Amino acid sequence: MTKVNMQAMIGPDHVVHLKVPGPAVTVGSMIEVLNAVYEEGYCNYWVSEFDDVKKAELDLAGMVHNYTYAFRVKDLRDEDTPEWLTVTVDTIQRGVELIMNGEIQLNKHTVESIRESVVMDELGALDSEEMDVVLQAGLFGEIIYG
Repeated sequence: MTKVNMQAMIGPDHVVHLKVPGPAVTVGSMIEVLNAVYEEGYCNYWVSEFDDVKKAELDLAGMVHNYTYAFRVKDLRDEDTPEWLTVTVDTIQRGVELIMNGEIQLNKHTVESIRESVVMDELGALDSEEMDVVLQAGLFGEIIYG
């Protein structure tokens, strides 16, 4: 499990080797996805609540930002007793790995866009739909919405 601890050794420049053939990505690149999903609301159509948002100042590419690196969500499917799901860097890593290993069926364009972003270590450049499928793949092991 990749834990982001701003006082410890794992930081945004730490390289994470994915369980897929090919390149690795930095923690900072995955944090960009977490931040965008939370700040821009890319999953608001299937999330009923956000909670326990953890933020930290990160120096990414020479600029310090107050980035989201963990949060919890409630899935709208479970209306009676929704369970809190924790979203972290590990969630994004799992989603990317499942998609790139062909375990999640998506259209070719989406898979190639995600693959290119991994190669360039620019997961933050994914569009909102691509970030949403990475998040769903990481949380549920499948795409449920969209």
